[in-house]
Amino acid sequence: MPQKKESGIALITALFILIVIMMMGMVFTMMMASETNTSVREKQSTAVLYLADAGLQYAQYSLGNTDDWGDITLTTYSWSDLGEGVFSYIYTGLNAASDSIYVSSWGIIYDSTLKYSIQRQVAAQFGK
Repeated sequence: MPQKKESGIALITALFILIVIMMMGMVFTMMMASETNTSVREKQSTAVLYLADAGLQYAQYSLGNTDDWGDITLTTYSWSDLGEGVFSYIYTGLNAASDSIYVSSWGIIYDSTLKYSIQRQVAAQFGK
């Protein structure tokens, strides 16, 4: 019986298909990791916005308990016992003519394991 010459085309084709499948798997894995990081950052960004808004609400509450706004100092006030972040606010300007005051507030989350922080700032004007 004569021997057939085998060129190994089946092996080359199988290796090529295996390499393509492995590359697709790596791409999908990288995409999943990227989506996970994006999701975490989006969650933290929303939490920081809520912290900044909480600062405005707390400033508004404090103003409601103060009869004479002329005694308010332009000092930064902070609140830190809020789980994963803090908020700070400052009264930035008193308009005596319109009995209104400007308040800026910002929320901050600092992730010590990843060494980054997220900060968002909001501002509002409150009247008596």
